[in-house]
Amino acid sequence: MKNNLIKTVILLLAVTFVTLQSCEKKNFFETETVNVKETISSENSVPNLNVCSLFIYNGKAINEDNIDFNNENLTIIYGYGNNKYIFYSEADMYKWASSIKGLEKFAQSIKNIEIARNYAVKTGEIYKEEPSKEFEKYMNDNFNTGEKSGGIMYQNFYFGGWSNYMFPVPKSRLKSKYDNGLSSFKSFVNSYRLFDRKWWGGFSRVFITVGYVQWETMPSDINDKTSSYWAF
Repeated sequence: MKNNLIKTVILLLAVTFVTLQSCEKKNFFETETVNVKETISSENSVPNLNVCSLFIYNGKAINEDNIDFNNENLTIIYGYGNNKYIFYSEADMYKWASSIKGLEKFAQSIKNIEIARNYAVKTGEIYKEEPSKEFEKYMNDNFNTGEKSGGIMYQNFYFGGWSNYMFPVPKSRLKSKYDNGLSSFKSFVNSYRLFDRKWWGGFSRVFITVGYVQWETMPSDINDKTSSYWAF
């Protein structure tokens, strides 16, 4: 009798564990990007940008209608948990990211963007039509993620049209044929921050990933507007 009871309890615990794992896996794949706390290697994972999740601003959930999409300092962060985080200040975003274990690289990237932009202004690079080879070397030497992976930009939705490789080195501006042309992209390990203006300016979206992730369609407010990116 006692043995039967023990077997029953073990069976119930096993069923509960499998059920919970199933729910966790479902929630994980239904989020708009890969959770920073998880790792995934399957090329079949296709995060859904349209899934319902909360927008968090100043630690509280807000309605999407209350987001100021006209604010050029707006940044929306995907990939930390299931929610999307809203910031209008680099300082506030850095304070938030630097306080969270696992977001150290993202926090550092915020400071690195400031350093690179100031250097570009100081050297006159920011006023040139195209960055010089010297500036590209400076970026590669100082801000290369060190990863061998990268990503691919596509002109059309669902990975169609011409494509542009995104290397693990930040780009201050995209080549003219790629500027304002990103509609979908595939990322391999690296995290990215996409800006709608050149030289890492304007509205941006942060995609935090720790594995293969692909975006079949970009949100309308950034589709065909990406002009520079920062890989971290």
